Amino acid sequence: MAVLQYTRSLATELGPDGIRANCVSPGITYSARVAAQARARNLGTEEDLLRIPLRRFGQPDDIAKAVEFLSGDMSSYVTGQCLSVCGGNVVTPN
Repeated sequence: MAVLQYTRSLATELGPDGIRANCVSPGITYSARVAAQARARNLGTEEDLLRIPLRRFGQPDDIAKAVEFLSGDMSSYVTGQCLSVCGGNVVTPN
């Protein structure tokens, strides 16, 4: 919540100068390192996967595409927002 408030504050402060401020909130994002840690901590299980409407874990490229969108011209009127890149998962793990 603090990051979102900070993002909105930056958007308000920097907007008059044409500077946009947004943030990204990723869901479970699998890389080789995360996959190894997840197994050790019993995260990223089949049960976790079933909570995600898209039925797959995010990949680093999924996050990169969201950042690319927010930094490009297609989002030129977007500021002070948090883009959730989570495959539709609204339940956080315990």
